[in-house]
Amino acid sequence: MNQHSLEVLEFDLVRQALAVRCGTAYAKEEALSLVPLSRPEKVADEQGLTAEAKKLLEAGLGFEFASTGDLRPALKGLWEQGAVMEPQELFILKKHLRLARLLKTGIELRREDYPKLWEIARELFTDRALEEDIERSFEPDGTVRDSASSALQRIRRDKEQARERVLRKLEEIISRCGEALQESLITIRQGRYVLPVRAEQKSKFKGIIHDTSASGATAFMEPLATVELNNRLRQIEIDEQHEIERILRSFSSRARENSEHLGTNLSLISRLDLIISRGQLALDWQATAPLIPEGNYLRLIQAKHPALSSPVPLDLELGDGRKAMVITGPNTGGKSVVLKTVGLMALMHQAGLQVPAQEGTALPVFDDVFADIGDEQSIAQSLSTFSSHIVRLVEILGKAGPRSLVLLDEIGVGTEPGEGAALAMAVLEELSARGCLLLSTTHYASLKAFVQERDDMINAAMEFDGERLQPTYRLRPGLPGSSFGLAMAEKLGLPRELVERARAKLDSKSVELEDLLGYLESVKADLEQAKAKAQKEAVAASRLAQEYEAKVKGWRVREDEILSQAKQEAEAIIAQARSAAEQAVALIRSQQASKESIKESRRILSRAGERLKEADAGQEPVPITDLSSELSLGQEVFLPLTNSRAKVVTLPDHAGRLKVQVGSVWMTVKRDQVQVLKNPEPAQAAKVQANFVSAEGFPPELHLLGLRADEALNRLDRYLDEAVLLGISRVRIVHGKGTGALRKVVKEALSKDSRIKSFRLGNWDEGQDGVTVAELK
Repeated sequence: MNQHSLEVLEFDLVRQALAVRCGTAYAKEEALSLVPLSRPEKVADEQGLTAEAKKLLEAGLGFEFASTGDLRPALKGLWEQGAVMEPQELFILKKHLRLARLLKTGIELRREDYPKLWEIARELFTDRALEEDIERSFEPDGTVRDSASSALQRIRRDKEQARERVLRKLEEIISRCGEALQESLITIRQGRYVLPVRAEQKSKFKGIIHDTSASGATAFMEPLATVELNNRLRQIEIDEQHEIERILRSFSSRARENSEHLGTNLSLISRLDLIISRGQLALDWQATAPLIPEGNYLRLIQAKHPALSSPVPLDLELGDGRKAMVITGPNTGGKSVVLKTVGLMALMHQAGLQVPAQEGTALPVFDDVFADIGDEQSIAQSLSTFSSHIVRLVEILGKAGPRSLVLLDEIGVGTEPGEGAALAMAVLEELSARGCLLLSTTHYASLKAFVQERDDMINAAMEFDGERLQPTYRLRPGLPGSSFGLAMAEKLGLPRELVERARAKLDSKSVELEDLLGYLESVKADLEQAKAKAQKEAVAASRLAQEYEAKVKGWRVREDEILSQAKQEAEAIIAQARSAAEQAVALIRSQQASKESIKESRRILSRAGERLKEADAGQEPVPITDLSSELSLGQEVFLPLTNSRAKVVTLPDHAGRLKVQVGSVWMTVKRDQVQVLKNPEPAQAAKVQANFVSAEGFPPELHLLGLRADEALNRLDRYLDEAVLLGISRVRIVHGKGTGALRKVVKEALSKDSRIKSFRLGNWDEGQDGVTVAELK
């Protein structure tokens, strides 16, 4: 990729932003040397990895790269010198092994979601045993723990005991010879415990001098009585150091055996760190993955230059025949920013980074990006502004091809306007003929007219607010823009009479062209405002239509659900009735009834079922209100499940259940199964034959033992419904004694039930507290 373009398009800003988000030193270095790729398949792979990293971070998965430290110096020593690793280096190794394990296992658990990341993470080397051994053996500050080996633990225990013996002996000497000491304290010189003896007393004090104070007033002496004890202590310290060296050699040997794998890990960890940092940058910059079009086509939707604090979003489209765009407009109006934004988006895309733009943005993969932006005159090279532009154009014309992006700022500037415009026309023609995608800026009026007449080029203008005399920084394709040079000069303080004198000296055609362009910009702005208003109104109308359609659809779905539910429940009633009839027939047969009575029972059952189905299929719709209407006792309602009218017997409870009466039958239903009639008429509820089961076949008691409260109440409710239906006057409810909780639930339910006349606990021969006897109305 062209190095000059990377510099003028400020790609370094992106590199630095990426490096800040990397945790490891290796990934930071890679970020700062990141270069765009030029192979479409490779760019697609890198964009896929960035998308997975962004998805991983959005899912809340993260890995701690920052605290791992730099393992390269330690590995270099193992490879080149065979050195022994220091404890701090081993602790860094442990962090790398842990990070590798967490990366591998974390991504493996969701490898179907992150297949590209898994292809990298699966190659990571892990050694849980080595990781745990280092953890057990070393402190984060490099101190070797006692648990590093049993020998070290024993040596340190002996060392502590030897030290205590030395200190006790010295404390005894201090208590006896305190007048000979400069201070009553114990200190260390040359690794041995000594006492500070007055200089005048050193000849009388039996011991070995190891040091003297700077003034010579104190001699640091080891008493002869502690020499052997100090010797023993020093020997143990030497043994301790030898054991620590042995431990470090052992760990270094294990690391050296896997040094190749550990080196590979560094590359893989660095790669994953960089990719995940790309995902973090995409989240921070609200970036998206660009589409890669098949042809030479570029589209930016609401693109924002990341270096600007509050950029105006850029919409731009180029390609499909229109391969060159010439942008005009006032100075400081944002023309150069457009070129830099387009160029930087292309570089970021090809570096595997998502771009700060909205979904639908499309960027081809360019072989190279060429940029000639800004004044690059050089005193050292004796180059004028014009000369520097020509040098750059020569380089571009020598390399640009059909898969190149060319960005030219103020093409042809720096020489006589007529020659500069002619040169610009020739360059635009040449690069367009080669198939490059080209963006250029200019102030030349003749160049605007030249572009307007060509089918392969398009003019565009930076919008300018003529009333306030300030740019809006919005790109408006289709028509060239005015430079507003004289108006800006007047605004910036140039005397009005001087500006008018300059205007009078303008060529009449130039004045007419500038006035025309200004008028066209005004008209276009008005049209765009009207278009935006119309689009807004169209969106609002579409939203209302969608809301209306959704409501209608919801009503239809609800209607279908109610009808379906009603039909299912009606069929269930028929099935229950048929079962009851079969029991009745069996009872009649057991009592040796006549065949005629059996046939009559079946005929009644069949006729009842037919009536229910006919009512469900053909009854006229009943006018109802919405389901949220309030209910009152005795109110007439409609039951879709039986296709009949009913009366409210009890109001809905906390679970939304209530009882209704259909003819002589009481039923428990849910609130959403009851519909309120708009115009109540005398009830003509469907007659339901309720005497298919005789009272003789009804169980005289209900067993609730072992049930939860809600299950017990449901069974009790159904049991009482059947008892009322069959005219049973007394029932027994067996709930057991236990803790009394179920008895209390039954008592509360019966006390509120309108079907119950009275109830009591059982007598001594009825089960006492374990049974409740209820009288029904």
